[in-house]
Amino acid sequence: MARRSDHSREELKEMVIDIAEQMIDAYGIAGLSTRKIATEMGYTVGTIYLIFKNLDELITEVNLRTLRQLEREISEMVQGESDPQSSISIIARTYLNYARTRTRRWRVVFDHQLGGDEVFPNHYHQQVAHLFALIEAPLREMHQGASDTEIVKEARALWASVHGLAMLTVGEKLNPNDAEAEEVLDLILNRIVGSDANGGRV
Repeated sequence: MARRSDHSREELKEMVIDIAEQMIDAYGIAGLSTRKIATEMGYTVGTIYLIFKNLDELITEVNLRTLRQLEREISEMVQGESDPQSSISIIARTYLNYARTRTRRWRVVFDHQLGGDEVFPNHYHQQVAHLFALIEAPLREMHQGASDTEIVKEARALWASVHGLAMLTVGEKLNPNDAEAEEVLDLILNRIVGSDANGGRV
């Protein structure tokens, strides 16, 4: 069994997050516990609580990783794309694909609720803002006379529509006999962004 002195505090933190992430990928949030993580690490539960004050703080850090990974993937997909409508289409399709392929990790971002009077840290809100900024940039190109407030609202409306579709898709609530997810996404993009949005399929 490893001793506490075998790893620095930062190394231990990364180990805990790594294992928590793997458990969520395998079993979802219901399969996550500090005792299981400690056993996997070869440390005591008390060691984990020296790094994270509670399970909520740990899950928040895992969710931060998810959001950063999603931001990287979207940024890579839209890199070099000059057409704003195509950029929005790529963003939407990348988001839907992430939800479908990393479903458990993605769902924890929205299923996790903080207890009591706890609030998310500022850097968590900043990461969410970075993701929305990816949507807001092409919208500003499309609507150059719009105010910042209007762009923010437009971005939230677009995300809410795509996110709702993703939730229905991964929850198998969308009947494929009625419409495939891609067909519904086409309708969302056509109505919110414009008739050329289909050109950005990935």
